Amino acid sequence: MLGSKRHRTLGTDLGLRWINTDVAKVGGGGPISPKSFVCGYCNNPLSGIVGYHAVRTDERGNNSNDILAKIYICHHCEEPTYFSNDGRQVPGSAFGGRVSHIPSKDVEVLYDESRDCMKVNAYTAAVMCSRKLLMNIAVSEGADEGQSFASYVRYLANPVCKFR
Repeated sequence: MLGSKRHRTLGTDLGLRWINTDVAKVGGGGPISPKSFVCGYCNNPLSGIVGYHAVRTDERGNNSNDILAKIYICHHCEEPTYFSNDGRQVPGSAFGGRVSHIPSKDVEVLYDESRDCMKVNAYTAAVMCSRKLLMNIAVSEGADEGQSFASYVRYLANPVCKFR
């Protein structure tokens, strides 16, 4: 288990070491600093305090005082979330919110897939899913199948469409 009390080191062959902050002090820096974020796995908001620091090691395996990155462990689902020094979160939290009253389970799955693509920076896949989503919605609202994407957008933008 990631949150266990024993010291763990990972990636030492890469010139860095992940140190469990439950038991280790990094160059006198103490435990991992609290961070508020939304878990990319369970979508729960939290303020993480359990995790790991990544520090650079020298050729003898000694730790530097520089913290290169952090991993926080979610106290809801116990999954790890990586944060780079520039604040990038992997996996990120899902983009957008839940939508109620989606008429089709297939459309709901496609919407969730598009949100999941956004949280891992797979923007091209998110756009493809979103375009397919709009096409499905247009057809479910009465548009003819087999039309162009632009025609579906025009259909949904039409004031007569009950979707609006």
